[in-house]
Amino acid sequence: MYDDIAFDKQNPRPGVIINRPNGTDVYNGVPKDYTGEDGRTYMRAIANICNAGVTIEEMAAVSCLVLPC
Repeated sequence: MYDDIAFDKQNPRPGVIINRPNGTDVYNGVPKDYTGEDGRTYMRAIANICNAGVTIEEMAAVSCLVLPC
């Protein structure tokens, strides 16, 4: 999970994610793969790899996580 909304400036309750009216916090206790600047760095890296035309095979050689562009 990448936490792009939990601490977004538009979230009225920073660190809390409610996904339906009268719902409970679905963010607390969930393992986060990428948080804060780490998440932004990861997403920028993936976008740059996709924009550079790197193949899935080349991407797999340097990462255990392969996402199709």
